[in-house]
Amino acid sequence: MRVEFCVNPNDTVHTLKQMIKETDGKPIEKQKLEYQGSELKDNDSLVSYLISNNTVIQHSSKALSLLYVEMYTGETLSFSIDLDAPVSCLQEMVEEKEDILADNQSLVFRGRQLDSLRSLSSYGIGKGSIISLAFILRWVADQPVAYAVVLHSWPGNMNHQGIKGLELVHGQVVVITGVCSDDWYYGRVPSGLESLIFPRDHVLILKYGVSVLINAPLS
Repeated sequence: MRVEFCVNPNDTVHTLKQMIKETDGKPIEKQKLEYQGSELKDNDSLVSYLISNNTVIQHSSKALSLLYVEMYTGETLSFSIDLDAPVSCLQEMVEEKEDILADNQSLVFRGRQLDSLRSLSSYGIGKGSIISLAFILRWVADQPVAYAVVLHSWPGNMNHQGIKGLELVHGQVVVITGVCSDDWYYGRVPSGLESLIFPRDHVLILKYGVSVLINAPLS
């Protein structure tokens, strides 16, 4: 059966796969498109394969491999994916399953952070591989980046360059508004207006919020 799609030659293969998904429901990561014996790569444009009007592209299902993503909570998630797919496809799957924006994900395999544009297989990732998920905390002035629960009480008895410490009470929820350094967060209590600082290892992040800029300076 042939299905016709109207596309722009400069569209990516990923865009065409998205159109196919909207038509027959087949997930992007399970699609395999071939033209003149070559498999089309998601990030390439259609015109790069000399695809023109009325071109016939072969569509089939890919053989998928089971990968595991280890969350910061210790929970391990499983995903079936084509190993030649870009890392961004796995990030999209994590976003769909866990509601964690792809832009806020940092995937790490064997100590290396994965580039979203490179394929999983280019990192030596294979069937059964375990990939760690970290978060990229980003900051916009005094807006919630994340919500966290306090694991260890802390008196907040410090003052650094005019910024006071936030008193932490075990079990309370605090709002993280930025990253101060490798050891400190900016944050406040939910009803507070002023962002103070507190130690990162005293809290556990519960939920991530909006973000725009990595690592606000302490000044």
